[in-house]
Amino acid sequence: MLKKAIASYGDGSISTDVIVRDMSDSGVKIKIKETDFIPDRFQIFIELDGIRADCEVVWRKGMEIGARFVSAVQQVSAVRSQTVVESKLNKRSLLRKKPLV
Repeated sequence: MLKKAIASYGDGSISTDVIVRDMSDSGVKIKIKETDFIPDRFQIFIELDGIRADCEVVWRKGMEIGARFVSAVQQVSAVRSQTVVESKLNKRSLLRKKPLV
């Protein structure tokens, strides 16, 4: 999974963009930028799905964080939508004729 989300804390006054790498009924795995800080408790908002939940960090490994949901996941209005369309590119032009050496 690769979905843009917003992690916020400080009563929503501080927020940072994150990437959701995995999500289950009980929690979420996110990737943060190297310079960002996420406290042990934060709220996540997944814009594409319109999902909001309070989270608590369970583990940290480099720029990845695993967190469990500590509140019920709320369904709110999605901020943006995703549309999948067929590519108009000539698929044959994307194939290599010679192997890389």
